[in-house]
Amino acid sequence: NDLIASNWGKELSSWGYTRPSTEFWQQAIATVRSQYPDTIFLAEVYNNQGYLQQLGFDYTYDKDLYDRLNWGNLDQLRDYLWNTSPQYLQHTAHFVENHDEPRAASFFGSWWRADAAALVSFTLPGMRFHYEGQWDGLTKRLDIHLRRAPAEPAVSDVQQMYSSLLNITQDDVFHSGNWQMMPVTNSSTCWRLLSWKWTLGTQKRLVV
Repeated sequence: NDLIASNWGKELSSWGYTRPSTEFWQQAIATVRSQYPDTIFLAEVYNNQGYLQQLGFDYTYDKDLYDRLNWGNLDQLRDYLWNTSPQYLQHTAHFVENHDEPRAASFFGSWWRADAAALVSFTLPGMRFHYEGQWDGLTKRLDIHLRRAPAEPAVSDVQQMYSSLLNITQDDVFHSGNWQMMPVTNSSTCWRLLSWKWTLGTQKRLVV
């Protein structure tokens, strides 16, 4: 309601609109789940993510992570991951490209940076949100208003990277395990590294 009022409040008021006493999404989600309890709600939103999670959304876009990966400042990225609760991350959708954003290689500036961003994004708790053509390393942005995309060849290095990454992250530990940030110390170059671990029973995975 706050977002609607801040963007369109003046126009809506001129049409006789009055602010509802309850939040629309809270009511809508509860109504849908009363009949379809397994429905998963994903909010395509770039702000107010925590509030929308409180209203009942299962996942919200993690635009904060996406932007920090693009900035390329490891201290800012490290600070975000250390100071964001695992519970919040568990309810965010991580992506490196989507229908509104440029292809990953264009956005991040190179294939190796796009691959590194994918490694970070898809080994964190939450939804791993992939986009058509991403695994093939396509570079030309798909216009959602068209029914076809420009022809371009797949990039074998990107395909191999995603084949390895998806094979690794299909293990149960990355879906049902406990995630924890890990400090990297005792080296003059440790500031260049990020690290976290997943554990599930006797299974352990370390991401660096």
